[in-house]
Amino acid sequence: MPNEVNTVLQLLFRWAHIVAGIAWIGHLYFFNFVNGPFQGKIDGPTKKAANPELLPRALFWFRWGAALTWITGVLLLLMVYYHAKAALDDPALGFNMMMWLLLVFVFVLPFIYDPLAKGPLADPQTAFIAGVVFAAVMLFIMQMAGFSYRGYAIHLGGVRARDVAGRTSSSRSRTRISSSVCI
Repeated sequence: MPNEVNTVLQLLFRWAHIVAGIAWIGHLYFFNFVNGPFQGKIDGPTKKAANPELLPRALFWFRWGAALTWITGVLLLLMVYYHAKAALDDPALGFNMMMWLLLVFVFVLPFIYDPLAKGPLADPQTAFIAGVVFAAVMLFIMQMAGFSYRGYAIHLGGVRARDVAGRTSSSRSRTRISSSVCI
């Protein structure tokens, strides 16, 4: 890819990432600090009139803000960290087999996390300890594989962002948000 095209695409994806993130976090604040307290103060007939108009629109933009933030983040990850090899300690060496396995693990881990969070990691204290152990193990393995600290940090952030964005767009969160706010 020509350098000029890469620069323009990075600019577009960065701005899309920022705007989508603002939409996502803005709606999160709306639900937590504005809509939640407001729903407790209005009467039943007003809820029945206002919520079917307001909440589906707000939830639509909330979910798409999360999804677009994650998608543009992955595109930036591919362009800045993989294409330019900025995630590596020594870009001249390129990617080895351990790096490819770790990259697959980064994108598969959130699908493994969901069943674990419902089972053995349901207790918050156990989940915290497991998260600290996981981060330490990932740091060690990624360092041994040849990732830079910058590469480690962005991939750990990507795992966490996918988990949060995935829960935002899942049917489980839609049901939880809709049932707690609409009723």
